[in-house]
Amino acid sequence: MQLKFLKKYFLFDFLIHTFLKPKKAILAGQLKRDFILSTAFSMNIKRDKHV
Repeated sequence: MQLKFLKKYFLFDFLIHTFLKPKKAILAGQLKRDFILSTAFSMNIKRDKHV
């Protein structure tokens, strides 16, 4: 059951990547950048509190 679901998921993901690659790549890049910025920001806050 789980293996079937995983196969479906990977196939779906592959289809999304092939059809919407530019949009998804841009979106993923934005999400990654936002994540890095938010983690760096929270780390800076933590570091400032220790001082």
